[in-house]
Amino acid sequence: MRCMPPTPGTGSFFSDKTGAAPYRAAALMSHKHTHCEVISGVSYPLLERMYLLRGTLSSVAFRQAIVSAGGPMVSSLWHQQQKNPPFRLRHDAWGN
Repeated sequence: MRCMPPTPGTGSFFSDKTGAAPYRAAALMSHKHTHCEVISGVSYPLLERMYLLRGTLSSVAFRQAIVSAGGPMVSSLWHQQQKNPPFRLRHDAWGN
């Protein structure tokens, strides 16, 4: 796991596997910091290609760019949350 903060208040955590311990730790930390992205499935060659863009793009734009460039193996916490939205009750089951 690696955090690359290009500007104060932003950052990206990179992990090799979605759901592994480093990914989960980064996901927990990202909830406490705005503009922090968790990206998984990242390889060194992909980081080399994307490194210069990190300083010029916002954290959201960089997340989209690296996920698009990385192919089907690269994902992000945001993308995973879109696939599996949090559980919500649609009605009050107990009538309160």
